[in-house]
Amino acid sequence: MRKILTSFVRNTVFANLLLLMVLMAGVLSTLLMIREVLPSFAVENVIVRVPYPGAGPEEVEEGISLQLEDAIEGIQGVKEYRTISAEGLATAIIEIKSGENIQVVKDRIADRVNAIQTFPDDAERPTISEFIIERLTVAISIPADIPERQLKQLAEDVRDDLMLLPDISNVVMIGARDYEISIEVPEQRLREYGLTFDEVARVVRTSSLNLPGGTIRSENEEITIRTMGRGYTGNEYAEIPLVTAADGTLIRLGDIATVRDDFVEDAIRTRFQGKPAVTLLV
Repeated sequence: MRKILTSFVRNTVFANLLLLMVLMAGVLSTLLMIREVLPSFAVENVIVRVPYPGAGPEEVEEGISLQLEDAIEGIQGVKEYRTISAEGLATAIIEIKSGENIQVVKDRIADRVNAIQTFPDDAERPTISEFIIERLTVAISIPADIPERQLKQLAEDVRDDLMLLPDISNVVMIGARDYEISIEVPEQRLREYGLTFDEVARVVRTSSLNLPGGTIRSENEEITIRTMGRGYTGNEYAEIPLVTAADGTLIRLGDIATVRDDFVEDAIRTRFQGKPAVTLLV
């Protein structure tokens, strides 16, 4: 080390050239270095969700989660998995082995899960998706002193416009309550028509479903049959037939119940600059 320092002292030109080369290498490295504000990385997980409205965690585990585990077990390309049983929802988080094609493994999982025929009757269809990490870019607040329904519709229109932009993957709306259709049946009306609350609930549940009806195959085409019966507005639910009276009169749900298009009972309230607002997370 002493000899090197001595040579630098005796040969100042060499020392200056070496220092200049180091500085130039640092500048070039800075200019050529790849820089990302939000670096991307992959998380190779597949998420399976099966809603089971009204069921507790134990019912969800017994009726759905255990069956998901049996279906996922042994699938080629799956490293490990775990299930989460919560109120009204079963979730399976599946980790894919390194080097495997996640889309191919996802298709294998979908085939196994969709082949399950023993889910409870009230369970909804499974949704299978890749786990995607979304990064917040900007938050947009939309304040307006207008009725809640109009404000949410305005925010939905802005969200739809933002989703048309090519570089935006998702827009999440917060501060707005979810829509809800409420059905209120007075006890007196049930007695008048000899009905029970459970009977009305069963008719509503079975009359608002989208059901597959199979396929019709020919030499040139294949036609899928599906019954579209799910209601999406209060008026559609009000038209659900309940019973037929002795004189042939058809009694509908709207005849004995009050059906409202409203919002869920939630304490969520968002204000911006003193006005009601909805926020969009882009």
